[in-house]
Amino acid sequence: MNRMSKIVATIGPASQDREILSSMICAGLDVARLNFSHGTYEEHGQRIQLIRALSVELNKPVTILQDLQGPKLRVGNLPGGSVLLTPGEYIVLSSRPDAAMQEPRYAGKDIIPFDVPDLENSVTPGNRILMDDGALEIEVVGTSPNSVEARVILGGPL
Repeated sequence: MNRMSKIVATIGPASQDREILSSMICAGLDVARLNFSHGTYEEHGQRIQLIRALSVELNKPVTILQDLQGPKLRVGNLPGGSVLLTPGEYIVLSSRPDAAMQEPRYAGKDIIPFDVPDLENSVTPGNRILMDDGALEIEVVGTSPNSVEARVILGGPL
């Protein structure tokens, strides 16, 4: 069958069984996605070996897609353990890990500490930053020494 689209499936603990993978390939699986945010390199290595072996056995080419996570930045200590971000609200990101504990608000804005030295030199106005695995989104509006001012696009608890 000559198709313009591809069938992609994430392979993990629930689908790594030889029989299940074989049936997926026979049903038309084109791309086996491995999520490297979860599992060990050894586990993924075993999955890759099995996918390649089944691809040869079944004479059906299967591409392997490795989904690699980007850098994970950590939020520092927040008073009360969390803060609620509201769409349209302005916040301050600080590269000082204890900033929010010393002064939870600055000029009426919540302070969110990050573990990124020189944070203000890593972003420019207009950049979007995703937090909490993409559940929250902010847009950079300005920078100053040790801090970044941003507007909340997608809000929620952090």
